[in-house]
Amino acid sequence: MQKKQSVNSKSNTGGVLTKYEIEKYKLIKRLTEAETYEPIDSDKIQATTYDLCVGEAHIIYNKNEPEKIYIGDNTERFKLFKDDHFDRQDEIKMEELTIAPYSSALIQLDEIVDTYSFYNGNKINFLIVGRFDLKLGKVSQGLISQQATQVEPFYKGRLFCYIHNLSSQPHILKFKETFATIEFFYVSGYINDTQQKEMIEILEKHNNEKYKNRQHCIIENDTYLGIKDIRYFLHSSEDISKNFGISHLVKDGINKELDQIVGKIVKDRKYLKPIVDEIEHTIDLKLKIIYIILPILLPIIFSIVTPLIINLFSKTDDSSQNNTNKTQNLHLDQSKLNDIYEGTE
Repeated sequence: MQKKQSVNSKSNTGGVLTKYEIEKYKLIKRLTEAETYEPIDSDKIQATTYDLCVGEAHIIYNKNEPEKIYIGDNTERFKLFKDDHFDRQDEIKMEELTIAPYSSALIQLDEIVDTYSFYNGNKINFLIVGRFDLKLGKVSQGLISQQATQVEPFYKGRLFCYIHNLSSQPHILKFKETFATIEFFYVSGYINDTQQKEMIEILEKHNNEKYKNRQHCIIENDTYLGIKDIRYFLHSSEDISKNFGISHLVKDGINKELDQIVGKIVKDRKYLKPIVDEIEHTIDLKLKIIYIILPILLPIIFSIVTPLIINLFSKTDDSSQNNTNKTQNLHLDQSKLNDIYEGTE
């Protein structure tokens, strides 16, 4: 009889992580003002997911120009963000963010997601990735989100959602309210020590290329791990356009690219020729249609308009004749009155 394999065997590692594994590997952290980590909120953790909350700073697009809004409850932190031109949206309701109807916002989530630290000092031969999205309640209120497809292995930092308010009503977000949910997956339990080492080297190289020498990143032991807060995007146009597609924040870079495209078109006229040919073809086609239809329409128009004009003049002549007759009758009546008057004398 074949022996039943233990459920704890590493060969069975796979699928979605439970709340116990999320807690065991400390995949969710809270960053304090002193840049240390504190325990997560136990009421946010579900059987296989963790509920993520609205963070302290965001960028909204209610108008043509982006607005950088701070809604955190820490005054000292606000001073740091104010240096990057963040401001309060409402001085009375300082911990609220309003997204206007049919507008968008880049939302920073509050927690630190950490798929890196559990490797340290542990003999682990599997990777962990995460996937997150909006809570269903937010979707039912007319919000949709756009973000990276997954939280990559060896990432340690904050998460961000590019939100679109598709409803006709303004949507209000409050600091630290539940906003999104994340679940974690085992990637594989079937790699040996050599493969594990190679995989870690690839991931570390990727993070260093992506975050090295960038502001507002999390760095540990000279290793670049992820994004600390939303200010990262204000100093990193390449990552914005690459990961989020948010052209509002890379205006200068977009303008430069457009200048290059226009310059290339002007320099190489072959790009213009198809456009010019299409315009000329459209104009020629419309002119041909006019030339064909006009000779047909003109006789029809004259046949309709001419009787109308003749009838109009005929009525005018009749009116003039009637006026003349009335004038003559008036003179005759006046003459008779004069004769009667003379006879009475």
